Amino acid sequence: MSDDVTVRLRVPRTSLLAVFFLLLCVTPLAFAHTVLLVVYVVPLVAALWVLRYGTDVDARGVTVRALLASRRIGWDDIEAIRPMPRGELQLVLRTGGLMRLPAARIRHLDLIAVASGGRVPALDSGDAAAGPAQ
Repeated sequence: MSDDVTVRLRVPRTSLLAVFFLLLCVTPLAFAHTVLLVVYVVPLVAALWVLRYGTDVDARGVTVRALLASRRIGWDDIEAIRPMPRGELQLVLRTGGLMRLPAARIRHLDLIAVASGGRVPALDSGDAAAGPAQ
């Protein structure tokens, strides 16, 4: 397995279209008074969230990216990947902590398995509702 495989799980970039419409909607409000130009911060933050929020998985570990921070977790610190009731994924850390994987869903487990270099087993068909992957 190659070490250079990286899976980037992100919010779909088409979400920027909704941010553009938000920008159009706040424009009349912003130009109503000079002080209200600050409402342009809302679409800016939404666009940054769409571009940054997500999970990166490679053979060395998992990187969880939020709007203002990111955290890198090595595979040695991860005990399991647990599916949540709504199809989301959560890391179970060896320290006992839990960490949600942004933009990662059960359907992405096969991609995560490839990028992990075999540390995460691939799901068989019909295993999506099964227990945690280790």
